[in-house]
Amino acid sequence: MKVILPITTEFSRPPAASPSIPQPVPSHARLLTRPQTADVRILAAADTPGFFRFVGYQYSLPFMGGVFEKPEADIQSDLVPLAPLLDSNTVFVSHSPALGILDPGFGGVRIGSSSIRRLLEVNPVPVHIHGQSHGGYGREWNRFTVASAGQLRTMLLDLESMDHQVLLGE
Repeated sequence: MKVILPITTEFSRPPAASPSIPQPVPSHARLLTRPQTADVRILAAADTPGFFRFVGYQYSLPFMGGVFEKPEADIQSDLVPLAPLLDSNTVFVSHSPALGILDPGFGGVRIGSSSIRRLLEVNPVPVHIHGQSHGGYGREWNRFTVASAGQLRTMLLDLESMDHQVLLGE
């Protein structure tokens, strides 16, 4: 049986009851994003055999003047403390794609981050899931763009087998 857990924030104890989080919450689960950046939230079991650990980063390069945008130099600095958390049992989740991988923007301009690309080249992970590039929806090797581009669609991903399926809404 596959269980899909919603995404959630780092606390020293499991979260209180919430309609968006399945109950009971396993005692080994911890929230992985800070409350002030809870636009992307992942509830995951960390450091538990048979489970993947999730590490996330919410910023992208400037494109619309939003609050979750930073220049490349700031992204590079932000990623330094994440590097030791990435290993062969980690799923890296980011807003931005890595430069040159599933990152087409308007007019053919690449919108991925070179800092994210370098981070993942030096610290490979089995899966990188990201959004941002609506034109790059899909899969390339172990990279998955899940930005919906205004369509009713979602991607189901089996992390163990890397099988994925796109579900379309009506």
